[in-house]
Amino acid sequence: HDCYYVLMKAISPRVIWQNAEGYCLDVSEMTHLVGVASLKIEVTDSWSSLQDVWFIENQELFDNVSWLPPEATGTLIYYAGNIHQVLLAWLAHQQRCHKLILFPDYDGVGLSNYVRLYERVGQHAQFWLMPNWQQKLQEIGGRDLWIKNRPLFDASLIKLRQLGVVGEIWRLVELMQHSALALEQETVFIDI
Repeated sequence: HDCYYVLMKAISPRVIWQNAEGYCLDVSEMTHLVGVASLKIEVTDSWSSLQDVWFIENQELFDNVSWLPPEATGTLIYYAGNIHQVLLAWLAHQQRCHKLILFPDYDGVGLSNYVRLYERVGQHAQFWLMPNWQQKLQEIGGRDLWIKNRPLFDASLIKLRQLGVVGEIWRLVELMQHSALALEQETVFIDI
């Protein structure tokens, strides 16, 4: 398909997406009125926002945004499992927002999504680490999830090195390898 439908909601006031033709989508108003907004995108369109974009792959986190840090602003975008190729190409075509922040599961699939995003937009993509992630990984991390997605984790690790990715993500990767555990997004709601 040449187009993709982005499911989004505002996480702060006055979240507006606009294009070069002068059209605007008031995501804050749509979120207030009907709980969600949707935007039909095509790779070469000009839709953009001046605020941040957060990507999450879990509907529970899309429905209940209480997990977001108090300073978070912009748009929350839901993707199911893997970031769609049209969405990746759209993000790569031009800068669409201030910052791209990915909060995936801490497993092979999540790491793979970060690699795919980083390959397209480089350092513009950030990997978000939830509060107390180290303790959560050690205490409630899952070995079955780690084993299931280990080949994807290993392949993503090679690509991260090739891309020269730097930052906190390496602390996560090292602890995951050392403990042989993975962590799902939903643990953001568990206080430890």
